[in-house]
Amino acid sequence: MTPYQNLSIDESLILHKGRLLFKQYIPSKRSRFGIKTFSIVDEETRFILNSLIYAGKNHDLKYSQKDFEYVGVFTLELMDRYQNLKHHL
Repeated sequence: MTPYQNLSIDESLILHKGRLLFKQYIPSKRSRFGIKTFSIVDEETRFILNSLIYAGKNHDLKYSQKDFEYVGVFTLELMDRYQNLKHHL
C-alpha cells in the first residue's frame, strides 16, 4: 500500500493488567498500566502503516537513544521506510 503524503506518529498506551517485563506506568493516563506503542498512521485513510512496542531501555534499534532520545529514535525507526519520498510528518 502506498500512503498519502501526510503521515503522523501516535504514541499510545494499551491497557494491560497482566505481568510483563516491559509494562509501563504513566500516572497521567486514564489506564495507568499498559504496553506503550508507537505507530505511524496515514492521516487520509487513518490506516496504521507500522507499529513498534516500547520494550524498555534495552530495546535494539538502529539509532542511538543518546543522540535522539527514545521518542526521536522511534520516530526515525517508523519513518525509515518513508524517508526521501516527500511525505509530511
